[in-house]
Amino acid sequence: MKGLLENKKIIAWGSGLFFQECYLELPLSISYIVDNDSKKWGTSYKGIPIYSPDRLKNEDKSNTIIIIYSLFFQEIKLQIGTLGDYVSIFYGELFEEQFQEKVNLIQYNISDKHIQRNPKSTNAIVVQGLVDEKVTKDVLNYYAVKYPNDYIILSTWETTPTGVLKELELYVDYILLHPILPWNGQGNRNAQIATTFQGILKAAELGAKSVLKTRTDMAVLRENIFDASILLSESFDNKVVQSYGLNSRIIIPQSYTAKYRLYHPCDLAMLGNTEDLLKYWNIPNDDRYYEVTKFRNLNNVSIYEAFEKEMLAESYIAVNFCKNIGRKLQGTLKDSLNFYRDFYIVQDNNWFDLQWFKYKFIHQSKTLYIDHYEWIRLYKKMQIDLVEVDIYKDKISSLPFNISI
Repeated sequence: MKGLLENKKIIAWGSGLFFQECYLELPLSISYIVDNDSKKWGTSYKGIPIYSPDRLKNEDKSNTIIIIYSLFFQEIKLQIGTLGDYVSIFYGELFEEQFQEKVNLIQYNISDKHIQRNPKSTNAIVVQGLVDEKVTKDVLNYYAVKYPNDYIILSTWETTPTGVLKELELYVDYILLHPILPWNGQGNRNAQIATTFQGILKAAELGAKSVLKTRTDMAVLRENIFDASILLSESFDNKVVQSYGLNSRIIIPQSYTAKYRLYHPCDLAMLGNTEDLLKYWNIPNDDRYYEVTKFRNLNNVSIYEAFEKEMLAESYIAVNFCKNIGRKLQGTLKDSLNFYRDFYIVQDNNWFDLQWFKYKFIHQSKTLYIDHYEWIRLYKKMQIDLVEVDIYKDKISSLPFNISI
C-alpha cells in the first residue's frame, strides 16, 4: 500500500457511510473528497472539503490517485474515465498484499494434494450462496484437504452451470440446489436465509452436532476450528442461552457485530450447535420492499428509526431468532449489547482467519464493532466505551456513555 500511495495526491471519491467507516479504520492523508451528491458540495468531513467531481479536471493526472469509497466502484471508474486518464482504485485494493498472502496460503495447501473424503465426525461445514467461479472451487478444495473427516455441504442455486457443479463435487459431500426465489429480499436476505437454513438442516440429518456456517465468497482459514471452538466454549457459561432452550453460545467474528446498529451480530461466519443454528435460521422471508438509502444514511435518521423501519439483514435475522426462542427485545442500545453478551462469543477476525474475496478486506473498526476484548468486558459486566463518532452524531446522545451493562 505504501508504494502505491507514495508521493501521490490522494483524492477520495464518495463521502457516505462506507467512506466514514473506512476513514475511521484507515485515516489516509486525503486532499479532498468528490461526491456526486450536490447537497454535499461545499461541506466537509473532519476538515476534508467535499467538491463536485468536476474538480478533478484541474488535477495533475500523473501525480494523483483516486480512491473509490463505494461498492459501486466499477460504475464510478467509468465516470472517472470521462473526467480524465486518472489512476483510480477501489478502497479494498489497498489491502492487495495481505489479500495475496491469503490466496497464496490456499494455493499452497491445495496444490498436489490428493482429496480423500471420509466424513464420519459430528461436525459439518455449510458453505452457502452463489458460486463464485473464481473463488469457491479453491475454498472448497481447502476445506476438503483440511477437514477430511467433517461433512462439507454446498448450498447454492439450481442455476449454477452443470460443468461448475461437476468440478465442485470432488470437494464436497453434498450439493443442495435451490430454486430461484421470486424476491431475494433487501440485501439478498431471503436468499441467505433459504440457502443457510437448508444447508444446516442437511447437516442435522447427517447427525452433525456442530456447524460452521460460511459463504461461497469467503474463506475461514483457521485449521482445527471445531476443536478450538470446544475449548473456547468451555471457557464461558451457558446459563442464559440454556434458559432459552439452546445448547451453547454461537461464535461469531467482530466485523459487523455492530455497537450502534441494534441487534446486529456478524453472520458472515458463525460456529455453533446445529440445533441452535436451526432455530437461528428457521425464520420467515422478509417480503417488504422499501428504499434502502433513506435509512442507510444514519446522518438523517436515528439508529432507532433505522432499526425499526429498515432493520438491516443481520438485525432482521437476529430479531426473528429472538422471536423463535422467546427472548423479548427492549429496542435499546443497552439491550442490544446485552444480547451479544448473553448469546454469543465474539472473537477477533484473526481467530477465524477470515478472508472475504468479494472486497479483499473486511471492516474491523474497534470504534464501530465489538472486538473480543470489549466482548469480554461485556461478559464480565464491566464498562465499555461508547464513543459518539460522527457517523452517528446526535443519535446516541441520550444514552449513557461508559455504561455498566
